[in-house]
Amino acid sequence: HKDRNETLLELLSILQQAQKEEGNVLIPAFAIERAQELLYEVNLFTENRLLSGLPFYVDSPMASKSTAIFRQYPDFYDEDAKRLLKKGDDPFDFPGLHMVEDVEESKRLISKRGIVIMAGSGMCTGGRIVHHLKNNIENSKTHIVFVVYQVKGTLGRRIVDGEKVVRIFGQEYTNNAQIHTLGGFSAHADQHDLMYWLGSFGHTPKEIFLVHGDETVSSNFAKKVNTELQIDTYVPNLNESIELK
Repeated sequence: HKDRNETLLELLSILQQAQKEEGNVLIPAFAIERAQELLYEVNLFTENRLLSGLPFYVDSPMASKSTAIFRQYPDFYDEDAKRLLKKGDDPFDFPGLHMVEDVEESKRLISKRGIVIMAGSGMCTGGRIVHHLKNNIENSKTHIVFVVYQVKGTLGRRIVDGEKVVRIFGQEYTNNAQIHTLGGFSAHADQHDLMYWLGSFGHTPKEIFLVHGDETVSSNFAKKVNTELQIDTYVPNLNESIELK
């Protein structure tokens, strides 16, 4: 994964550029945790006067309700968030933030320019983000920011892979948008973290099965584990049965 600070600087740069161009920013995101994480970071941009006057719409009833629940449990915040609270700053709120729950209000976003829209689903397989993609993807000033891993076969993955024409609601749209993938927001352990974890066992496992991830990535990681940790590692095929002795 990309360094966290690099990821935040990239996000800030995208938002600043879009604001300057009066282009819309679309962020497909999970409604729970990822949405709140992004609100927290944008709030910090605002507090540090790196960003101002940018309308930010969270177009997700679930994200809105989830954020309200996050606010009820400040005892679980980390020390940085607690310090913000002591200063009187809500970590999940900033000037220009709008929580959209009503469907009609969501539809009215079609006519707006120079705004940020965060909505689910994270992989663009449903939800309100699909409508916003349909309305914005052909505009070259549109920025689509992916902060969630996109599984192969999803609309989000097709956009990330650079397909020039994508099908949305049965119609074809030309993808003229500027695409950004911010892997630094991933909640999954990366290769470095997994190697550290595997090397921390009190006794070495006899064999490791890699059953999650893209095929090429899994194969390369299996070779790395085998070479550096001297552990037998295997990537099973779909529906393959393996007998453990």
